[in-house]
Amino acid sequence: MSAAEKLERPPMTFLDFLDHEVKSDVRHEIWDGQLVAMAGARPEHNDIAGDLITALNNALSDGECRGRGSDQMVYQPFDDKGVYPDVSVACEPRKFGKDRNGDDRVLLNPVVVVEVLSASTYHRDIGIKMEGYLSIESLRAYVVIDPTTPWVRTVSRTEGGWKLT
Repeated sequence: MSAAEKLERPPMTFLDFLDHEVKSDVRHEIWDGQLVAMAGARPEHNDIAGDLITALNNALSDGECRGRGSDQMVYQPFDDKGVYPDVSVACEPRKFGKDRNGDDRVLLNPVVVVEVLSASTYHRDIGIKMEGYLSIESLRAYVVIDPTTPWVRTVSRTEGGWKLT
C-alpha cells in the first residue's frame, strides 16, 4: 500500500482519529476524515531527517527550542488534520493537544516544520500539506528538501506575509 492510499472507513473526526492512532500498529494521517497509511521512508530520507534533527538540537542547545522527528504529530488548523512531518521544532512554552485519555499527543505550536520529499508524497507536501502548515499561527518557516537533488525550498513568515526562497 502506498503512503497516499486511503483505507476504506467511514469519515472520522479528529478525536476519533487520535483514538484510532493510539491503538494502531500502523501510523496514519487523516485527510478529509479518511485515514491515510504512512509508508516507511528510504534510507536517504531518514539520513537527511536524522542529520537535520541532530544539527538543530546541537544548535538549539539552550533547551528553549527542540527538534523532533517524524513520530511527533502536528495539528493543522486548516481542515482539522493531524500530520507527521519529518522534522518539527517547537519552543517553550510548547503546547500539546490532548487525546481522549488526556495524553499530550499533538504538537500545536511548531515554529519550523520540515518535509523530506519522496515520490509518493511530493505533490501533497508542496500542495495541500504546505497550505495546512501555513495555517499554524506559531509557524515561522516551512522547509521542503528534495533528497535526490541539491534543492531546498523554504517558505518563511515575514511582516508582509509568506516569502518563498
